Amino acid sequence: MEKCPIPKNPKALQGFLGFMGYYKRFVQRYGKIVKPPTQLLFKDGFHWTIEAQHAFEALKKVVSQLLVLAVIDFSKSFTLETDASSKRSKVNCCYIKTLSAYQP
Repeated sequence: MEKCPIPKNPKALQGFLGFMGYYKRFVQRYGKIVKPPTQLLFKDGFHWTIEAQHAFEALKKVVSQLLVLAVIDFSKSFTLETDASSKRSKVNCCYIKTLSAYQP
C-alpha cells in the first residue's frame, strides 16, 4: 500500500478509487476523505492538488491499518471475495460478525 503511486491521470485515479471503494464499508467518513480526489474527475484538466494528496495519503493509511494477516479460523463463518484482472488479483477473507456486517 505504501508503494501505491500517485495517480497521474483520470484513468489511474478511477482505478485507485475503484480499488479503495471495496473498503469504504470499513472506513468511517469515507465519502469525506475521497471528496477532493473525486472532484478532480469532474473538472476540465487533471491537476493534482494538495487536498487530493492529503486525501490520497489518508486513505492509504486508513486502509493499511484495516488489513490484518491471520490464519483462517475454520470454526467461524467467513466469505472469500476474489477479484482479478490481467495485471493483478486479490482475495479477501471476511469473517461474518452479524448477518449484515463483515470484518476484513
